[in-house]
Order: sequence, then structure tokens, then C-alpha cells
Amino acid sequence: MGDFIMGYIIGGTLKLIFRLTRFLLRIAWWLTIFVVLSLGAGVLTLAKAGQTKTEEGADFGDYSEDREIWKTRKTGLTYPCSSTDIEYCDVQATVAGQYWRRTAISRLMRMGAIWRYRFDAVVDKSAEDVASIAATVQFPQEAKVNITLDHLDPAAAASDPYGLGQNREQAIAALDHLDWVLTNRGWTLTEPSENEANAHWYARRYSRPVILWSDPIITAAQSAEAGLALESSASTSTDTT
Repeated sequence: MGDFIMGYIIGGTLKLIFRLTRFLLRIAWWLTIFVVLSLGAGVLTLAKAGQTKTEEGADFGDYSEDREIWKTRKTGLTYPCSSTDIEYCDVQATVAGQYWRRTAISRLMRMGAIWRYRFDAVVDKSAEDVASIAATVQFPQEAKVNITLDHLDPAAAASDPYGLGQNREQAIAALDHLDWVLTNRGWTLTEPSENEANAHWYARRYSRPVILWSDPIITAAQSAEAGLALESSASTSTDTT
């Protein structure tokens, strides 16, 4: 009987040591990944230091009352808008990769991996059959088995059996931000196509008059300012010579 008890104690101790070792190795693994990725992100940030970044909102603007002219807020430049041509864009979702550092922390907490999702406002293909992106926004989503963005429909929030509250909030916030960017770029929300409306809760369709970016309107004041700048440049060149 004594040997049995001793064997039971030894077996239990070995089992406990095995579980503890496995737990510590798991923590060490994910902490190592977190540290390495953090160092990599730091090096990348230093490498990009001093590089010029495109300021978000540089093309934000407003229409004239008759919606025939678009004026950018940052530069004050104005552009004519087509009175006949309308362009459309549709919101689509894609998986853009994984947030590795967030995943490392999430896995330490025994949660799912953190995936990088993206909402793109895809402009209808032009005559050259080339699609472009009017705006894009990224957002995180914790991976859950057999769960997609379609399960995050706000209409199903009251009867959500999967506990997707945080995922849903992140997706809705991203969609709202995308709407803000598009609105400031002159896009107006319209009804989605029938196929899109039936496919996804986040399907949205926007439209705006085609802005003729290649044909800016030069006002008299801008023309005079450009002339003065040219004269000043020529005078400086002559003095140097």
C-alpha cells in the first residue's frame, strides 16, 4: 500500500512538473516572438525616420453650391466636376495578414490570433479595365473558429451566441472611419447593388461626380502669384550670374 501511495505521489509530481514546464515554455516562446517583432518594428521605424509621409486628408475638400467645382481645403486649389459622368465605389473586405505582436500577447492569454482585416472602397473599373481604391482602413479581429465578418452584423448583436462584441465594435468603428474619409473626399452614400446588399451587412455603395484632377481651375489671383514667383526666381538667377 505504501509503495502504491509513493508511486501515486511521484507520478503526480512528474505530471505537475511536465505541465509547469510546458506552460513556462509556452510563455517563453510567445514572449520571444513579441520581443523580436518589437525590435524589428523599432528598427523599421528608425529606418523610416525623416522620410516624407503623405498627410491623410490632403485631398479633403468641399463642393461648390452647384456641385460643379471641388475645392481642396489644404491647398485651396479648385477643380471642375463633370456634369454627366458619375463614378461609384463599393466597400469590400479582405484579410490583409496578421498582427504578430498582438497575436503573441493574445496567445499568452489563451485567446485567438489577431488578424488584420481591411475595408476597401473599390472604384468601378474604368474604360482601361483598371480598378482603383478610393479609401482603405485596417482593423483587428480575433480569430474564432468558423466566424467571419458576416457574423458581426449589428442586427444580430442582441442574439449573439458567440460573444463577438469586441470584434463587432472594431469592424463598425472601421466602417464609420471609412465613411468619414470618403465623405471628406466628396463621396455620397447611395444604395448598394442588389447582389451586394444580399451578400454582406457592411456592403455600402458611394458615388460622386468625376473630379477632373488633370484640369485645375487657375484663378486670377493664383495666376498673378505664379507670375510673381517666376519673376522672383528669374531675378535671383540673374543676380547670381
